[in-house]
Amino acid sequence: MARVKAIISMLDGKPKTEFLNGGYVNIYSYIDAKREKTVAITAHHDIKNLDAENCLDNNASIFNLINLHNKLVASKDKLKFNI
Repeated sequence: MARVKAIISMLDGKPKTEFLNGGYVNIYSYIDAKREKTVAITAHHDIKNLDAENCLDNNASIFNLINLHNKLVASKDKLKFNI
């Protein structure tokens, strides 16, 4: 749960969480740019055992998406689509 809280704390905006059976968690963050079209950008962090030190590729995909997300939030008024 500490990892989930850490990831959520890095996201600008208002992320939402969905807790699933088996300890899995989905984190959603929407950028409403008041546009007709929407683009979805995803990343995954596939750790079942939250205490495990799995490969760093899990972290890389999440951190890259957090960085992109926060940049998009900052330029929301310039976006041509919702995210």
